Amino acid sequence: LGVGRNFGIKEKKLETDFIKEIERFLKECGRTSYDIAKEAGINPVLLNSYMSEKIAKKSKVENMRLKIFVRLWPIVVKWKQQQEKENVFKD
Repeated sequence: LGVGRNFGIKEKKLETDFIKEIERFLKECGRTSYDIAKEAGINPVLLNSYMSEKIAKKSKVENMRLKIFVRLWPIVVKWKQQQEKENVFKD
């Protein structure tokens, strides 16, 4: 039953992609942590700890709580779709 072994490899790759997408969004979206947190319904102080480079206790995205991730992900997906539309019109 090699299916389980292959599934585990794909699952790990998928996890890495989520982390990279969240990191990219937080760096490139051009929005404030307050604006994003308000839309997501989360505490802006928590989100700021992932976004700001100036905070002494910067949090890593891979340590993000699932509750925050679940609320943030739809915003990331919407942003990615907008980026793809803009890239299509540029070409």
